[in-house]
Amino acid sequence: MKYSLNQGDTWEDSVVTAQYPPIRFRKVEFLNDTFGYVIISGDRTMSQEWTTVYITNDGGRQWKETTHPGVTRLIYDGGFVDENTGFLSLGILNPVEPDLYITQDRGNSWSKATIVIPEKYHEIFVMAEVRLKKKITWPFISIRVLMGTTKVGK
Repeated sequence: MKYSLNQGDTWEDSVVTAQYPPIRFRKVEFLNDTFGYVIISGDRTMSQEWTTVYITNDGGRQWKETTHPGVTRLIYDGGFVDENTGFLSLGILNPVEPDLYITQDRGNSWSKATIVIPEKYHEIFVMAEVRLKKKITWPFISIRVLMGTTKVGK
């Protein structure tokens, strides 16, 4: 990856990972000048793949792989809202409910989030999207439904 710490006057190279299977999903984002994350997935077989999250604390010079969430469903979206709290939304094929995982310790552990959905939306095509707004401490989690969007969470 190429990165700049001086508004693009000079560029440096950084290696997030030396090798990775063919990539299907990739997301790179920085929350501030030092903290950033990369979410990539690959090695897809049928409706399974390997998703890996990397974080940096030095503006992209070095990257650290976080603990794997232990799930191999296809990733839909993910992100961090601060340096500790991150989300992974999984299951893009035939979901019957959101499959959302959260970390509150920089990716050292991941746990399945519980999302309460009104009964009238059970068994309807749903996915959790991580939509971040500036200066909040918790994301809006929207549940995509065939005929619209219902917002759930803080």
